[in-house]
Amino acid sequence: SSFAYCLFKKNLFEQANILFEKALITQKLLFGNNHPNTLALEFNYAMNLESLNKYSEAHQILQNILNVEQLIYSLNHSNILSTKLSIALNLLKQEKLIESQQLLENILDIQKSNLSINHSDTIQTMNYLADCLVIQQKFIAAQNYYQQIFDFQQQTLGFEHPKTLLTYNNIAIALLRQGQFEKAQKMLKFI
Repeated sequence: SSFAYCLFKKNLFEQANILFEKALITQKLLFGNNHPNTLALEFNYAMNLESLNKYSEAHQILQNILNVEQLIYSLNHSNILSTKLSIALNLLKQEKLIESQQLLENILDIQKSNLSINHSDTIQTMNYLADCLVIQQKFIAAQNYYQQIFDFQQQTLGFEHPKTLLTYNNIAIALLRQGQFEKAQKMLKFI
């Protein structure tokens, strides 16, 4: 399994896929389907499948991982949230935008109450949600999320930080898409 992961990290996805499949058979025989190491191996296998553009297969594996995790952990456990986020991003790649949006909103609600609005994981989920909304042409909602992210980043990272500037740019693009050209143009002068 370590060798399969190394191949995956080197973008040798076809070769890694063969080794992941073999390693999973052995892993499940030795430790069972619900063992944390089995779940971790299945997750890496799913990520490799996504790299091969096999999103549907990866989605099924991620969903199976989530089903097992929900039996083992509390519903707000970080492993469950991480798996849900991977499923949401997988759905986004499959252009299943409404499903992805709903899952991202669910994750964000849990993170806001368990971590805080300013936790890096919460900010990251908010950014994914804003991106999902942009793809759906829901520019006002996306702009609101980008603004929250920007406010936090400006306070913690400063205006000149690349992440802050990228978010600032995302706000300007959302404004452009809404037809607010003058406001967007004023913002883009600062970048």
